[in-house]
Amino acid sequence: MQISAVRLPRNYLDLGMERTTMDRLGSMVVLAGPNGGGKSRLLRCIYEAVKQYPLPEYQEFLRRDVFIRQDRVSAMQFKLQETIQELSLGSLKKQINEQERLIKRNEETLALVALVELKNPRNEKPIHHYVPRPVDFADPFMQVRHMTLAAADQVRKEVGFEPLENGCLAYIGSVQDRWFQATHPQVTIPDDEKTLAVAEYQRLRDDLKKLLGAQLDRNLDGAPTLWGRSIPKAGLSDGQRLLLQLAVAL
Repeated sequence: MQISAVRLPRNYLDLGMERTTMDRLGSMVVLAGPNGGGKSRLLRCIYEAVKQYPLPEYQEFLRRDVFIRQDRVSAMQFKLQETIQELSLGSLKKQINEQERLIKRNEETLALVALVELKNPRNEKPIHHYVPRPVDFADPFMQVRHMTLAAADQVRKEVGFEPLENGCLAYIGSVQDRWFQATHPQVTIPDDEKTLAVAEYQRLRDDLKKLLGAQLDRNLDGAPTLWGRSIPKAGLSDGQRLLLQLAVAL
């Protein structure tokens, strides 16, 4: 399905656009103009016009429905002229008004066909609204890392065991990351920071070795491991989990 023509009335969708007519559109259309000139507004108008465009089967249904309702209105108007009872007159007038309202609604929907011309319209129309412009991408790595560092920092600063539920593994990962960066040959940091990072990691490894009898290591993805598996998948018992938290809290 391809848009072959656009004929939008003035101020369509109340967006302040002038009357827009574009005929004989090809498979590629280029809109050029200054910032604020209305390019994005025009694309939005076209999108809404195409989205509301009644597809062929629905158009046929609307035309049949209008014809049937117009026939009903004619019959009721004829009956209205012959009715003298006040109650029946009121009921007939109400029915005529309802039919005329539905006819008007269908005719307004059919009028939407005039806004755009579609080549080879199908009875389905997947439409995606995408206005190209510079966008900022959310960095999932930084989002996750920010949350992890915040949880680890809470473990460092607060006293007690409450922060450990959410921050225990985050703290272990943070300590290990700092050690990894401090000992990497291509990372330059002050000697005192390097010494502190190495000492913190070594203290954690020693405590885990004493309490769990396991060596804290690191896998290829940078996740802390015990017994060769990432800690969440290492099969720790409840008692081992408590000892792990104790090693972090010390």
